[in-house]
Amino acid sequence: MRISFKPFLVLLSLICGIGLVLSLPPTTVTKAADITPISGSTVTWPTTAFATWTEGYREAGITTRNKYGIMLNDNTPIAEYRDGNDIHVNYNILAHISWNKSSATRYYVVTETNGQISGQELDSGKVTRSKVQDFSRTALWNVNFNLGNIKADRIQLCIFDNDSSYGFWKTNGVADDGTYPYVMSTPILGWNSVQHDTLGQLSGHYYAGQSISYEITAPRLQTNFESFFSTDALNNAIDGPQVSQKVVANALQTKYILKTDPSVLSTAMTGITNTSGDQFGIPMQFEYPLPSAPQAITLQYGGLKAMISTQDTLANKSLNTADYFDPAMLKLITQNLGTNLTYHWYYTTGKEFKDVASDFGSNKATGTLGADWMTLAANDRFVQYLAQQENTGNKVYLQLRVYSGDSLVTVSNPAQIQLQIPVLKVPAVIDFGSIAATTIYNGGSSSSQTAATDTVSAYIPNASTANWQLTAAITTTATSHRITTLNGHLEIMGQVLSTTPSTVANFTQGNGATGEFTHALNAKVLWDGYHNSLDTTSNYQENITWNLTPQTNVAASQ
Repeated sequence: MRISFKPFLVLLSLICGIGLVLSLPPTTVTKAADITPISGSTVTWPTTAFATWTEGYREAGITTRNKYGIMLNDNTPIAEYRDGNDIHVNYNILAHISWNKSSATRYYVVTETNGQISGQELDSGKVTRSKVQDFSRTALWNVNFNLGNIKADRIQLCIFDNDSSYGFWKTNGVADDGTYPYVMSTPILGWNSVQHDTLGQLSGHYYAGQSISYEITAPRLQTNFESFFSTDALNNAIDGPQVSQKVVANALQTKYILKTDPSVLSTAMTGITNTSGDQFGIPMQFEYPLPSAPQAITLQYGGLKAMISTQDTLANKSLNTADYFDPAMLKLITQNLGTNLTYHWYYTTGKEFKDVASDFGSNKATGTLGADWMTLAANDRFVQYLAQQENTGNKVYLQLRVYSGDSLVTVSNPAQIQLQIPVLKVPAVIDFGSIAATTIYNGGSSSSQTAATDTVSAYIPNASTANWQLTAAITTTATSHRITTLNGHLEIMGQVLSTTPSTVANFTQGNGATGEFTHALNAKVLWDGYHNSLDTTSNYQENITWNLTPQTNVAASQ
């Protein structure tokens, strides 16, 4: 039997005043028992087009006509997550306070692929509902759909319930749309095909402190999601994010606003340090691992590439840091943050970062961004420091910090700065063993007994631009037991050595002059003949001084 309260309500209002209206139960409850069941089991599902989404509405107060439907706001989003091989979507709806007592609830998913719409009813075991919060006659319910691994470009989730005591209204939501009776429908959800606006916005670059507004036509990820970047250093520096959802043209849009904190990144190195001189910054991914349609965009972070040089190169031309910072990144920073920016260069050996200008006073280690750039010459104190660190095996890294006034607004990625030094390795001893006295008296030659290991190795840095030469010379010593006192002459690599340096090898740029080279010494002693008494109980020796030098005559470590 159907009872209508409306005429009675008007009559009482005319006779007794509106006070009696306030004593009536809420309209929501009045109509909850007023639902006419659909005959049989026929349900009108949206099979040929997406339904208008069912927006719920609630206000406090017993006289408010609350609207059953989906409660969409920052605290009650439509969210998506993966559990094993299955993808879940959950959201909150406003329904009867005892909706879980209904035996008429049914579930449906509308799918669209290549513009073709179809759908299927879901087994009730694939959907769970749990109460979130009680109100006076209604409650907020969370509905969790297990969609397995369903494939579609876009989807819409629908719930039908015509239970006469605990179900839905025949028309629900703010739109009060009766096209599909007793049915609540989500907005259209991007599924395997989604749209987002970040690729064009970021233009392939990202700097510390940059704000990202990421909008996607899909559910949001679960609220504990905090990893947007493929590097932990950037994720640990995320400020936020702020997340909001809205419905535009019946389709869900999820928007993230996030930025990284440059002060956090100013002390970070792991995963964002560049040791390559071939690329600006660090390649990384901006990721949105949506289970139904994972999104990833490749970006270059930080803008700074490694600086590798040598003393001989710096003697001819100073290193200009402008050549190592990405011009596109500089343009992006000044466009977004303004042109009235200053900078400081910082350095570290892997512990704390220190100010280059404060410690070494290098040329323009601080200045106006874009107008000034730090330069490094061979005789700079900072370059000398780099040579010392290279000799002790320590690596040094630079970082550019940018300020607006006194505020740090961005930092580059750390990048290695290396002053490569040539390395020369020579044997500690060339052993000729025991030599017959007749050879010394009559003349001849003696070969080294350690010929197999008598080699000299030279490493020429790849960054070197010089041609290099290796010289060797006999060093005068105080001992009287020298080979030369027996009229012997030491021959190395075909050159007879004296106290004057002789060139024994050349490494010419353009003919494989970079890398490591090893040469056999072919050491010999040539005897001219000796006619004085011979001390056969003593060892005779010579000391050799080796020098590997650039032909620009700039001193190099040996």
